[in-house]
Amino acid sequence: MKEFLSLILLLQLNISFSVEKNEFKSIYKKSLFRIDNLIPEIRKMKKDGRDVYKKAIKVVKKEGIIDADLYEKINFTTAKILAVQSELEEISRDLKDAEEKFVRLKNIPSLLEFMTLMTTYILMEENYQFTLKKINKYSRLRRMINRGDKVFKRGRGELHHYTKMYKKRKIKKKIKKASKIYNKAKTTLPFVFRHRDGKFLDKIISSSFKYRDGEIFVDDSFYQEIKVLSDEFKVHFVNSSDYTKEAGYNFFNKVSKTLGNTVLGYQWREGTLKKNKKIVGHLKSILRPLDVANSKIRYKVSSYIIPGFWTHNALWIGTEADLKEIGIWNHPKMKPYHRKIRKGASFLEADKPGVRLATIPFFLKNLDDVSIMRHRDLFYKGKMSKKHKKFLGERILIAIGHVGKQYDFNFDFDFGDKIICSDVIHFSFPNVKFDIRKRVGRFTTTPDVIAREAFKGKSFKVISLYIYGKRYPKEMGKDLTKIFTDLTENKIPLQN
Repeated sequence: MKEFLSLILLLQLNISFSVEKNEFKSIYKKSLFRIDNLIPEIRKMKKDGRDVYKKAIKVVKKEGIIDADLYEKINFTTAKILAVQSELEEISRDLKDAEEKFVRLKNIPSLLEFMTLMTTYILMEENYQFTLKKINKYSRLRRMINRGDKVFKRGRGELHHYTKMYKKRKIKKKIKKASKIYNKAKTTLPFVFRHRDGKFLDKIISSSFKYRDGEIFVDDSFYQEIKVLSDEFKVHFVNSSDYTKEAGYNFFNKVSKTLGNTVLGYQWREGTLKKNKKIVGHLKSILRPLDVANSKIRYKVSSYIIPGFWTHNALWIGTEADLKEIGIWNHPKMKPYHRKIRKGASFLEADKPGVRLATIPFFLKNLDDVSIMRHRDLFYKGKMSKKHKKFLGERILIAIGHVGKQYDFNFDFDFGDKIICSDVIHFSFPNVKFDIRKRVGRFTTTPDVIAREAFKGKSFKVISLYIYGKRYPKEMGKDLTKIFTDLTENKIPLQN
């Protein structure tokens, strides 16, 4: 009798595979392969997410500063989690008919396909529960993630999308129904779970937090129904609250932008550096990748509003030759900017029109004072070590990702979808602890804060200094650091 049953099952298996052979191979096998490849990434992602989010939550609870290093870690981690969620969602769409197919056919291939769909549901829900759900509770982190950041290839509203997905009644009902079908299949077709693919999928499902006593736990209680309704309402309420905050935020941004482009942008005299014919050639000869330029326009309204002496920063990303030496010239992120860089546009700056690449003459336009500073650990005796090249490459690729972002007229360091000039420098050197202060309810940096890292004993050193259009060269025996410090602290009331 056993031999007869085995023969029947074998015939069913062969018939089932031949009937839908092409579709089975293209959908099920492809989906299974993708899940298998995702498992190691999911394990690592959960650990990284737990560690990074724990630190972020601790900072937010204390109303502390999310510095560039933590901001980068949050975004890199979240980008990976969202990428995995997106791929799992894509797999579930490919298998959208798997449940209906299994209910209709009740054969082995359709069961394995349905198990693959069930696995994607389990993985997506668990990834959300153990990572994204933790930060979704905190408005500051939630809004940061939902605003997106092109540097990390994150779009707007992605966290809200997945939160809504897992809190939606319709989705929960769908998963509950699928869970019941799966539990029944385990009883009626147990031999499939001894199949190689069946074992693999069942192992993932049975390791879920929802798996209890040999099956997926399904809560049909009235309390659970109320909780589902409550959770769905909370998502709508939180989204509405965030939307209201964003509306106020955007209004302030527009008002600030209007002021910045009109009254604050007024300049009643040309900059003195315009008359200096040697500065362009001099800067071309000394600038190296990741050098920072600080600047000031003395006769402009905004110069009297921005705190400190220095009112603007820019980052030099290097020439074509520099980028080839570093090994990133042909990187996909750099290719769109080849033409501009070849024309000399290697200053990366955030100004009112947005983040852009600028030439030296364009950057110097209407300026009075300029200082160039370089990180003390870079270019030992003017040369790049292998370690330097790796660091320079990583940071330049991060920096170039900012090009095209809008200027942040809210001056809020928490949100990286829009940035200001000092943020560009801050994000380029996450290992440097620039001073970030809370002003008018938000954390912000200023160009002057960036420049002060070139004071004696700090992270940068002054390479070149121009005051009121005139260069203060080393060969004159002047201590550039001392002059730079006195100038920054307004101890040199120089007259033109």
